[in-house]
Amino acid sequence: MKKLNKWLASLLAVQLLVAGGLILGNQSQNGDFSTEPLLAVSEDSVDKIILSTADASVTLTKQGDSWQIDAQQAYLAAQSKISTVLNQISQLQTRWPVATSKSAHARFNVTDESFERKIQLFSGNKELPTLYIGTSPGFKQSHVRVEKHDEVYALNLNAYDFPAKPNDWLDRSLLAVNNVTRVKSESYVLRKEDSDWLIASPDASETWTANVQKAGELSRAMENFKVSGIAEQAPNFEDASASDNLVTLEVEGDTQRTLQFLKQENNYYVKEVGSKQVFTLSSYEFNRLAGIESSDLIIANAEPSEESTNDTADSDQAGS
Repeated sequence: MKKLNKWLASLLAVQLLVAGGLILGNQSQNGDFSTEPLLAVSEDSVDKIILSTADASVTLTKQGDSWQIDAQQAYLAAQSKISTVLNQISQLQTRWPVATSKSAHARFNVTDESFERKIQLFSGNKELPTLYIGTSPGFKQSHVRVEKHDEVYALNLNAYDFPAKPNDWLDRSLLAVNNVTRVKSESYVLRKEDSDWLIASPDASETWTANVQKAGELSRAMENFKVSGIAEQAPNFEDASASDNLVTLEVEGDTQRTLQFLKQENNYYVKEVGSKQVFTLSSYEFNRLAGIESSDLIIANAEPSEESTNDTADSDQAGS
């Protein structure tokens, strides 16, 4: 009896191996489930992306080497974020489909009308196949279908990496200035000379050695400056009332910007002079840039430098 059971078990194992080999052989010959790129697209070839949900949509367009958000105005988009998602899409490989019939599309939320995300890609004037992202079978995974194909795949793709609102793609550091060498406000002029910081009155009649720590903090604040988002209801800076806190900073470094900061009640805004784009920002960002006074930058009990006193005297003599 034991020998019979062993023989039957061995026979079953052989049958399973043969059946598995036949299935794999047939799939390989037919090519139905062979691994291949989900979309024949490269990151560099895409120059326009439209991302949609059921109630929102955003268009990203490449202009030269930069990506922009096609809102009412062309806002600078986060280049690295777009590069990351395009690389994800270009690297997607097909797996064994979880469904192969059109009737299953609704169950995985990947129909033409119902989806978690709809991704439309363009290369030049050519529209590439649309990608539908549906339900999630697991952590950072989504059911995915390509337009005009019935196969649905479970792939390593997170729908939340493809938001459909302009603010989610905004380059929040678009107003930052690196390697700051000069900052001018209504109450001071801060400039860097070699490794030292000097602070002068707006008319340059007096100059002090600046507090290195405070000057460095202001410089780093400008280099790391981030806006919160696009101001949907932007105030008119030119109509700012006396009760509003309006501060203008001229900043020089790797680039030169003149920024206007505005506080209205508990709301904070910033814009670059000459631009219509207005952004919101946190009270923290506002205070560490627009909230700085000359007294915060001068060393306590410091006297004006000898250089500035002499310069003032020379100027007076020349004038007389």
